[in-house]
Amino acid sequence: MFHSRIRFLLVAFLLSSSSAFAGDGELIFEDGFESGGTTAWEYELIISNYLAWCDVTVGDAPPSSAAEIVVYAPPGAIVPLHAAPLPAFVWGYWEGTDGDAGSHDTSQTTAVTMTGDRLIQACCPFSGDDCEPFP
Repeated sequence: MFHSRIRFLLVAFLLSSSSAFAGDGELIFEDGFESGGTTAWEYELIISNYLAWCDVTVGDAPPSSAAEIVVYAPPGAIVPLHAAPLPAFVWGYWEGTDGDAGSHDTSQTTAVTMTGDRLIQACCPFSGDDCEPFP
């Protein structure tokens, strides 16, 4: 059975001294991993897309409605994220991003700074609903 999980390998590099993130959008599927052979990825970013109800964009990669997206990035990288609800759903919030101060990040466009392995959750529920509890 085909797995809905998609792996992204986003080639990251440092821009000046700010440790910014840039991605080439190369899709890497779970059944085959390509590293490119030049960059040491130390941190894993897992984006959990609640019931796959959002289109999630990581860096410059194309949007994905996969239930889980895995990205590898170097320490200190700032990974830009954007989510848009699929038809019949509405934008809700992020959990675990830099903008989440404990009450959810309601910005559709946000970021996560890679200070270690991270789990981020995106919520695009039915109108008037919530994604709690995340599975």
